[in-house]
Amino acid sequence: MIRADKAEKFLLYFSATLTVTAAVLGLGLAALITLVLVRNFRNLVQASEAVEAGRLDVEVPVETTDEVGRLAASFNNMVGGLRMKERIKDTFGKYMDPRIVARLVENPEFTRLGGERREMTIMFIDLERYTSIAERLSPEDLVRMLNLFLAHMTDAIAANRGVVNDFQGDAVMAYWGPPFTEPHEHAALACKTALDASRNFERFRAEVAAELGERSVGAQLGMRIGISSGDVVSGNIGSAATRKFSVVGDPVNLGSRLEGANKNYGTGFILSERTRELLGHANHARELDLIRVKGKSMPTRIFELLDAPPPLSPFGDGLAACRRQDWAAAEAAFLSCRTVAPDDPVPAVFLERIAYLRENPPGPDWDGV
Repeated sequence: MIRADKAEKFLLYFSATLTVTAAVLGLGLAALITLVLVRNFRNLVQASEAVEAGRLDVEVPVETTDEVGRLAASFNNMVGGLRMKERIKDTFGKYMDPRIVARLVENPEFTRLGGERREMTIMFIDLERYTSIAERLSPEDLVRMLNLFLAHMTDAIAANRGVVNDFQGDAVMAYWGPPFTEPHEHAALACKTALDASRNFERFRAEVAAELGERSVGAQLGMRIGISSGDVVSGNIGSAATRKFSVVGDPVNLGSRLEGANKNYGTGFILSERTRELLGHANHARELDLIRVKGKSMPTRIFELLDAPPPLSPFGDGLAACRRQDWAAAEAAFLSCRTVAPDDPVPAVFLERIAYLRENPPGPDWDGV
């Protein structure tokens, strides 16, 4: 009987010990599993918060092969894809506007050929006397100078939300308008860019003198800008193999012609009539002339962009007198303009024109072009 009691007690103690041991082991194992799960989920949460904050260099350690491990691996793959997209944007954003790259990466349908008709403003910026400068400098110095020029011009464009369309040798073509700017502001932004580019150009000349030293002596650097507004088609232009997001239309051709027309007046900035209309009173400008550009049958009224209100002068009176063929009144007005603003090159252009037209009358049907 005593032996049976002892055996029963032993079995009870053993069972209790076994139960406690099993409970401790079970709880410990459960705690370990919970700790691993919580740690993995905590890693995922922290990584998600980092990605949300813009950090794409995070990676969640994959420590298990269960659903949580597969979730961590999927998360890493997703972040890797985001990193690749950002690398593409960063790389190609140096070859075309980052906003265009972002749309191409995020919206595959944006790559289709074709475009939309919109009113936009186009700008051409050209480095004056580039050919003669190229003869004076070594190829290395020429590239250094050209890169400085393009950098300052693109800085002005980017600061005013413009899109650099192309570098054409020593020239820059840019544009403003939907979807990159609001429909009502593209002309004003382009004109502000022109004035900013002029200030940047002075810094550019100082940097050229500092970097090239004596090699830059005699390099008479100048800049011309033409700005035109109107309806264009913006979109993907090209073929199935090669294409480019660009703008096409008459304002593009006109902007290029206006840039070159500065040479005839000694001016730096010429605007089209439509650009002037869109500006309202946002910028200072004066009517410059009525011209017929190559390739267009209709005359174009052009304006000079100014960085300050023009001095009071009879320039407008001289322009009106010239168009009605009153050569004496026109000459007197432009001579007076030279007295008011001796540095203004435009009155001299009209005085030469008047002298020619006196000797070669244009006839009663002359439209003032």
